[in-house]
Amino acid sequence: MIVRVPGVSFAPVPVKLTIGWIMYIMFLRFVQNHLLTAVPRGTPSDGGKMPSPMTDSFLKRILVSTTAFLVFMILMAHAATADAPLPGGAPPNDKPQASGVAVESSACPSDMRLIAGAYCRKVEQLCLHGSRLVDTGKTYTVAGVTRPIVTGKEYWCKNGCVPEPMDVCYEFVPNHSPCVSTKKVKGADDSVTAVVDEEPMRFCMDTFEWPNRVGELPRVMVSWFEAKKLCEGQGKRLCDDTEWTLACEGPDRLPYPYGWSRDDTLCNIDRQYLAWNAKRLFSNDPAVASAELARLSQREPIGQRRTCVSPFGVYDLTGNVDEWTRNVTGKDYPHASAFKGGHWVRGIRNRCRPKTSSHGPEFAFYAEGFRCCADAKPDCGVE
Repeated sequence: MIVRVPGVSFAPVPVKLTIGWIMYIMFLRFVQNHLLTAVPRGTPSDGGKMPSPMTDSFLKRILVSTTAFLVFMILMAHAATADAPLPGGAPPNDKPQASGVAVESSACPSDMRLIAGAYCRKVEQLCLHGSRLVDTGKTYTVAGVTRPIVTGKEYWCKNGCVPEPMDVCYEFVPNHSPCVSTKKVKGADDSVTAVVDEEPMRFCMDTFEWPNRVGELPRVMVSWFEAKKLCEGQGKRLCDDTEWTLACEGPDRLPYPYGWSRDDTLCNIDRQYLAWNAKRLFSNDPAVASAELARLSQREPIGQRRTCVSPFGVYDLTGNVDEWTRNVTGKDYPHASAFKGGHWVRGIRNRCRPKTSSHGPEFAFYAEGFRCCADAKPDCGVE
């Protein structure tokens, strides 16, 4: 059942409206049984006239009750509209969705978003408060592998400072992300001018992490080669790391898809690290490997956090699982593969710009996944 008011569209609310109609019918029955019968009927001594049961008091009761019920139905319909699910069926969330430039487009399949903008190779973003990873000189051993123990050393920059690529920055100078890449352009008179170097881009990106289905867990334990093959099997491809960056930061070149300050309530980030057992995780026994993955995994179902969204309407780009991309900024060095976005563990980059290219394309791990991109169809009327 749908409530329709001229000029206003409301979502279907069958359960709420059904209950409302039952309440209204019960109210009418009450009026019939208790109010109408309580009004005395006329007698012949009245000159043949029957006093109307619709006294001023009774009319007021009917008017107030009916008005209240109509307001009740409109409020219920409006509440249902506010709870409408995300594209793909994502569940509602009581936190606001990030605003931006996301639009529906026929240039992309229904499970993808159109990304159109200019990519800048280098931007200036100034960190006000962050932490640097510092080697403590101590080590720890897990499954026979010894690793250094590092800690995050906090720092503050009064006027903002440029962080190292792998640093965690909690707060950036807001509204400051100019493109500082330049290229030389030769004019007709042979004069050379330095101009901002931006690359126009237009492509489609999966709305969610693979398998791009709301409610399922994102796929992990998949190599770059496997991810590439899965995307190509759907007529798509792995995203370039430059494409991934643009989709994450939007036209304002935000350091985080949701703004200028790191926020672990918006995306699945900054969770406690759990030591992993290599023998169990990579066991030839599927039951053993699955049990270890289940113990380690702190993934959230796809679409659970609608607040973790970029200006282009792409979800979970930072956090949840790290994502395979093609390393075009490094020109395939040291590998053709690169990770973007970071996963759920505390202290990971979880920003739009940084990448990790130290893992080869054969690498597969418990917090690493991917999503796909595709070329966008031409705009209507464009040849």
